[in-house]
Amino acid sequence: MTHAADPAQTTWRKLSRAELDRVFQAHAAFRAARTGGKRADLSYCDLSSTDLSGRDLSDANLTATRLRQCRLVGTKLHNANLFASDLRLVIGHGIDLSLADMRGACLRGADLSDGKLHQSDLREGQLVRTDTTGNLVQFRFEPLASEMTAASLARADLTQARLSTAFVVQADLSDAILKNIKAVRTDFRSSLLVGAQLAGADLSHANLSGAVLRGASLIGAEWSGANFKGADLAGAVVDPAAYTSRELAGSNLARPDPGLLDRLPQILASHEEWVQSGSRSGTRADLSQAYLAGRDLKRTNLAAAVLNCAVLVGANLTEARLAMADVAYADLRRATLVCADLRGVNFDHAMLEDADLSGASMTPVSGSGVSAGDRTWQARLDRAKLARAKLRNTVMRGVRFADADFTEADLTGADLSGAILHRARFTGAKLDGTKFEGAELHSAIDLKL
Repeated sequence: MTHAADPAQTTWRKLSRAELDRVFQAHAAFRAARTGGKRADLSYCDLSSTDLSGRDLSDANLTATRLRQCRLVGTKLHNANLFASDLRLVIGHGIDLSLADMRGACLRGADLSDGKLHQSDLREGQLVRTDTTGNLVQFRFEPLASEMTAASLARADLTQARLSTAFVVQADLSDAILKNIKAVRTDFRSSLLVGAQLAGADLSHANLSGAVLRGASLIGAEWSGANFKGADLAGAVVDPAAYTSRELAGSNLARPDPGLLDRLPQILASHEEWVQSGSRSGTRADLSQAYLAGRDLKRTNLAAAVLNCAVLVGANLTEARLAMADVAYADLRRATLVCADLRGVNFDHAMLEDADLSGASMTPVSGSGVSAGDRTWQARLDRAKLARAKLRNTVMRGVRFADADFTEADLTGADLSGAILHRARFTGAKLDGTKFEGAELHSAIDLKL
């Protein structure tokens, strides 16, 4: 992608504080549709190290603007033109870059964690100008690759963003929302995509070698021709077709293991002995990354067992004992956990969409009896995905649910007293008779009490 440069511009412009304030005032009037308003044109300006936090620069022209090491915390740049801009080492927590044209921009080392970048354009781009003979030639102030190397976009929302051919090496995209992104031939080498939501993403021919996709959701994603060599896919949530995918053939994705199923009764018996003896005999069950989809584990004693990254899709865990169990990053879609003992369980980042946890108990539990001294475990479901889950009459007092998703979940009669629900989403949830006494509801989303 190319963009015509200003032929008269040969270096960055420096603006005084007074000049910059006048630009901001005129832009504020422009945004409010007031007389005398004028869209901010800061193209080719050097604003390095300027604090623009909280400013509304939506629709502004920042083509080739130098924003290196600027503070852009909470800055609004919705629909702004940032073509070929220099955003290296920017501090921009919570920035709004939705619909922004960022083709050719350099985000090396930038911190845009918790930012809004949905439908932003982050593809390659370069400025061109007309030379003395009328031909278009590439124009740049200095060598500046279009890249996001070492950028932090943890928890950022990049829904439907265009990233095709972008250079995103060693970037932190942990828990980022990357639904339906276009990332054809994008270079994600060694990037962190832990817990990232990549549903519907087009990753065709992308380079994900060495990337960490632990607990990432890849449902409906396309990755034909992609390179996953050395990638960590433990706990990744995938469609059934993924298990026969040529691209994932050598990955560490959990797969059916007939040998494990043959040993399972012995493993569970030894674990029961370990629990009953207070860890003096028997062996604690380690079923991490085990493929147990559809298994009947009704009333099974899995207290304090290790099940992180396990695949338990459609499993029957009715009345199972999972107190203090480590089930982080596990895939429990459509699992049945009715009346299960979930006291002190660790469900961080667990996929519990369409699961039935009705009547289950998630209250804190003491570690006595499992050789844990006086320690008390609090159930944790930070960033757990509970969309459409059934939680009728479930006891969740004091549970941690930071950033959890309860979209369309049935919480009828549930007890969330004292629960920590920071930024938890309740869009369309059923809350008839739900108790929230003493709950921490800071920034809870779509919670209508």
